[in-house]
Amino acid sequence: MNLIKMNLHRFFRIKAVYVLMVITMLLVVFTVLDGRSTTKEELELYKQIETENGGPSENLGISISILDEFGVEKVASEMIASQLLLVIIAVFVSYFFNEERAKGYLKNLNSCTNHKVFLFLSKIPVVCVLVILLFADVWLGAAISCDHVLKNSMSDIITFNLFQILLHIAFGIFICMINELFRKQILGVIFGVLAAVAVPSMLVSSVMNMIPGLEKLSNICFFMTAPMVSQIRLNGSLEIPVFKMALFMLTVFLGLIYAVIGSLSIQKRDIY
Repeated sequence: MNLIKMNLHRFFRIKAVYVLMVITMLLVVFTVLDGRSTTKEELELYKQIETENGGPSENLGISISILDEFGVEKVASEMIASQLLLVIIAVFVSYFFNEERAKGYLKNLNSCTNHKVFLFLSKIPVVCVLVILLFADVWLGAAISCDHVLKNSMSDIITFNLFQILLHIAFGIFICMINELFRKQILGVIFGVLAAVAVPSMLVSSVMNMIPGLEKLSNICFFMTAPMVSQIRLNGSLEIPVFKMALFMLTVFLGLIYAVIGSLSIQKRDIY
């Protein structure tokens, strides 16, 4: 418990946290304002392109097809599903995780416990707080800049946020694991950002497609954390590509796997 308190205390004392919250909210607001400036003719052109391509065109992480609606939950959903928050989590968690080793905080934290594994596990509450703050930030930015029209049911909105928060927390634990394995902030940031935009899963899927007998297994890669984030959206109704209970169990399983690997790594290695 003392380790958790110390990590949370350090988290809220970092000025970058508050700068990050402001930048995230402004990004949501400016994305909507940029969309509102789109002329009617341009909007019709984008819609025509979408019809021809069979999918949405992207503009600063948000689908052009929603720019004429500006519903709060629609904008928030698209911003979250754009994987923007995953990139922010990858960068900040890598910084937070490695700062304690670089500045010697780890020695003080290690004196608070007899088990090194808790040095890793105590970061998970920080990840949870960061994710919840980022989600609140996105929804607040959407509420400020959008029409206050909720076209989805409240149960769909709550379910969407629940699953997305769980997926983002699992990804945050994954970033902690990567930083514990590499122990280099720059490597953690690079690999984390690549993972946030689903580059590793796409590469693995491509390799499996080239190996005879593994083609059918390549779809498994799309059930990793980052690809799943982009698939869950609010488009008039909640869109989840798998059964809700299966997604819940998969998310919890991934989070546990990342936590176990990170814990075993710090337990077996010199922490300094």
